[in-house]
Amino acid sequence: MNIMAVICEYNPFHNGHAYQLKTHRALLRADGVVCLMSGSFVQRGAPAVFDKWTRAKAAIMCGADLVLELPVVYSAQSAMRFAAGAVTLLNELGCVNYLSFGSECGNLQLLQNAEPVVFSDEFARLVCAEMKKGTSYPAARLSAAKNYFPTLSCDLLSSPNNILALEYVHALARLKSAIQPITLKRNDSFASASQIREMMDQGRDISEFVPNKAAFHTTPYDKSVFDQLVSYQFRRETPESLKTIADVSEGLEHRFIKVAKTSFGAEELATQVKTKRYTRTRIDRIIVNTLLGITGADAELPPQYARVLAFNKCGTQILKEMGRTSAIPIITKTADAVSAKDDFWRMFQKDLLATDIYALMTDNKQAGQDFKTSPIYVK
Repeated sequence: MNIMAVICEYNPFHNGHAYQLKTHRALLRADGVVCLMSGSFVQRGAPAVFDKWTRAKAAIMCGADLVLELPVVYSAQSAMRFAAGAVTLLNELGCVNYLSFGSECGNLQLLQNAEPVVFSDEFARLVCAEMKKGTSYPAARLSAAKNYFPTLSCDLLSSPNNILALEYVHALARLKSAIQPITLKRNDSFASASQIREMMDQGRDISEFVPNKAAFHTTPYDKSVFDQLVSYQFRRETPESLKTIADVSEGLEHRFIKVAKTSFGAEELATQVKTKRYTRTRIDRIIVNTLLGITGADAELPPQYARVLAFNKCGTQILKEMGRTSAIPIITKTADAVSAKDDFWRMFQKDLLATDIYALMTDNKQAGQDFKTSPIYVK
């Protein structure tokens, strides 16, 4: 089979996502489309706006054939860790031919030419030198590019989808993967996921921005509950425990502990902890990682499994293909994984915990939904 993969969040699924699936599927003449999707928590450091099964079903209804869950130890990490974990997992499946992703530049050759420069030891040294001046990592990379590599397009290091695209290209190159990248230029005529989330916060109608088949008949997560959970968690943390959390370094744990004593909720905590050196998104990701107890060591674990969220008839054929080619187990029944040990169980426990914590922010607050909800089959 000729299989195309997409690393995604669908937070929420919108017209631009449907356009990408349709356009690249036709261009590549793909027999099937696999989406590797963040589950309960997403890369910007927040709960997903809708639960993972709702979003997975929307993807199948609008052009995907199989949706797998990206383990939460990768989904709420920096662009580097997010991309590395996702690309490595797709590579382990052994049957993916293409990786499709959006970018502001829409130019694969430009991305591939920039990759050896951006990820070179020399560039890393220049970035470190800039960071010693007190600037954040993203700002330091941009400054290094402007000052020392004028031929390198600064847009590649300042636009979020270009940054992630570079990480995908780098991860594929590092693995010497046979998966071929293909990029689609972002179309500004489509409302972005962040714009749609903002509309939802304002109580506005989003129906014209999402496919009819992807209409969401459920309520978004309750942010007030998220705030309570965050405040509770940080008020029980110690500097020693926080120091082990992914992305916590340079004494940042002490700043969190101090601010948590007087702030309430994720927004207040993040706003007061943020400095010129530490970006807001990094702080938000640390908050989610702390809530889930995801350590730096957890985020570095290699992929242990691929878990199915939703599929259709074509997805069934893809799963059969994966059964022959995958170097990691494919999970279709949660109960089958409870006897797992070591790194497999360590990673899987975090996914189960993420679902249970997310449930507290929804109408159905029962724990164990991973055990009660089968992968969704769309006819």
